[in-house]
Amino acid sequence: MAGYLGQGKFGMIGFFATRILHATGYIYGAKLLLEHALIAQKKIDEIGKDHFEYPYYAGKIASAKFFAHNLLPNVGLILRVIKEGDNSVMEIPEASYMLV
Repeated sequence: MAGYLGQGKFGMIGFFATRILHATGYIYGAKLLLEHALIAQKKIDEIGKDHFEYPYYAGKIASAKFFAHNLLPNVGLILRVIKEGDNSVMEIPEASYMLV
């Protein structure tokens, strides 16, 4: 975003606002899941695998792994799209939206 500001392309920031919010959500979600997984691992180390709460804590860890491997990589794609700065939608003539 700093690059767009430096180039005077203020409109690009709004253009990518939704993607920025999605990326922020992925990152924050990953942070929370990681925190929970770390706590869960400590608890598993305390109670052992035979304890009745083990599946709950193992699920916390598995959820964090799934998110990190399957959803968090979307942040890289979002970053690439923002860096490319494609604004071809702005080139569509207004007449294209008119019904005949």
